[in-house]
Amino acid sequence: MARIRTVKPEFWTDEQVMELSPLARLLFIGMWNFCDDRGVHPASAKTLKAEVFPADDITADQIGGLVTEMIRQGLLSEFEAQGRRWWAVTGWHHQMINRPSTSKYPAPPTKNGTDSGSTHGALTEPSVSTHGGLPAGREGKGEEGREELTLPQVPEVGGASPPAPPPPSRLGTRLVTDWKLPAPWRDWARQQRPDLDITAVADRFRDHWLSKPGKDGRKADWEATWRNWIRRENGNGAHRETSADRHRKSVAILDAAIADCAAGMGGGVQRAHEVAVSRVLDGEVVDHGRV
Repeated sequence: MARIRTVKPEFWTDEQVMELSPLARLLFIGMWNFCDDRGVHPASAKTLKAEVFPADDITADQIGGLVTEMIRQGLLSEFEAQGRRWWAVTGWHHQMINRPSTSKYPAPPTKNGTDSGSTHGALTEPSVSTHGGLPAGREGKGEEGREELTLPQVPEVGGASPPAPPPPSRLGTRLVTDWKLPAPWRDWARQQRPDLDITAVADRFRDHWLSKPGKDGRKADWEATWRNWIRRENGNGAHRETSADRHRKSVAILDAAIADCAAGMGGGVQRAHEVAVSRVLDGEVVDHGRV
């Protein structure tokens, strides 16, 4: 019965495997699905072709040639038992089966030529030469008697896996002190504003936001902040006024005018407000430096 088998990452860089042609590597892996739990398969090129390449224009003779490649590399052995020939994957102990099934295939011989043992399907010890064997993996019992794949744990470089990054704060983040302008942001800015010295603008951008205290220096989307900065940049270190800037400036001027009128008139705030609005509209009031 066909089974799901484990393919470890180390397979692809194994020296013996690397000596195989690409098609032989694929056949080698496909063969595992149809071997018994000791890696034994009938020595029949026609059968193996029908199992692994059922719809491909590949002949049984070609399959025989690929099998010969595996044997030459020590990845496959051939033995005789029960009046016929058999193939055995060498180093099959790397396929650890939780519940090995009973097989009608004969056990492959060990190094001294004897039977591999009376415990049919046992994989706690190598049943054949470990030449060409791959590191140990495991398989678990699945539905309908199939062996299911458990992926091997790949260690992280330098020891334990790094902790997952914290979720982004709803309040945004601050610009890091050693912030550098990302290349995609620089390219976008140069396309939008070829008149600007982007390096100088980036320096002003960094200095401005690093000097902002508390939550004023936090942004949820720094790339959007950069794009808006570029759109408002005048090229001389100043920004173009936005509607919000003009609104804040008008309010500040009006507040100053009301204060002046109230002090000079000695009257109520309502009357001072009316006079101040009139003066602002007539252009008599200038910015008092409060913006």
